[in-house]
Amino acid sequence: MDPHLFPIDDEGYSCLGERVVAPEEEDRVRQGVLACPESALILTED
Repeated sequence: MDPHLFPIDDEGYSCLGERVVAPEEEDRVRQGVLACPESALILTED
């Protein structure tokens, strides 16, 4: 996963808040959400 989009803490977890994804980042965000081993990330669209 892209550490810019999904920062990882010292324990190996990523803690994200709700945010708007820039159009040029959409593909990487989708790939990151699908790659999450815990299926803990949710992508919603307006």
